[in-house]
Amino acid sequence: AAARAGVPGKLRLTLREGTLAAANTGAPLDAVGVESLSTLRASAKRTEDDTNGAVGRFGVGFAAVLAVSDEPAVVGRHGGAEDLATRLLDGIDDALLLTLPGLGEIVVDTVEGVRTLTRSAEGPYIDITDSANGTTDTTRWRISAAHGALDPKLLEGRPVEERLRPHWAVTWAVPVDAEGAPVRPRTAPVVHAPTPTDEPLGVPALLIASLPLDPT
Repeated sequence: AAARAGVPGKLRLTLREGTLAAANTGAPLDAVGVESLSTLRASAKRTEDDTNGAVGRFGVGFAAVLAVSDEPAVVGRHGGAEDLATRLLDGIDDALLLTLPGLGEIVVDTVEGVRTLTRSAEGPYIDITDSANGTTDTTRWRISAAHGALDPKLLEGRPVEERLRPHWAVTWAVPVDAEGAPVRPRTAPVVHAPTPTDEPLGVPALLIASLPLDPT
């Protein structure tokens, strides 16, 4: 923030009644910064001016805050983003269970109540049951998936994490009604790789693929 504003950086840490506050000088938090913190995948540091002298990227450092804080909040003189953890929990939908085939159930326990999402498979179909809003709603998805090994040459120059997992996987999922006819999905209309990206998906389906991501 200080580097972006072109001023010397100052940090003040205050501990009062179980609450730790960290205040700094510099450019205020903007919409792009909020997105970076809430998704932990998009970076607001894209130009040389942004990254010169800066440490960290993609909000990875902020993830450590979630491990030691019940209700992290980011605020400033011109507004901010509070309850980021709550926003992330509210954003959980069918896509998470479709992305992680080894996961059969998700229980979200907050002060507002308990929400349960379950996954069950039947042939080429996967049923996702969601107890959000005090009701039980089941969505049936028609799945088509493929996977395989990658040529090591394609991974030259890629991050270590990708080189250690030389495999590709692609899943298409389409919600269907009781007769098996496609219906419009309620998941975010973007490519999942496997987490949601900013790349729009122009078809009424869910695409989950092991695609490489860049900072933008």
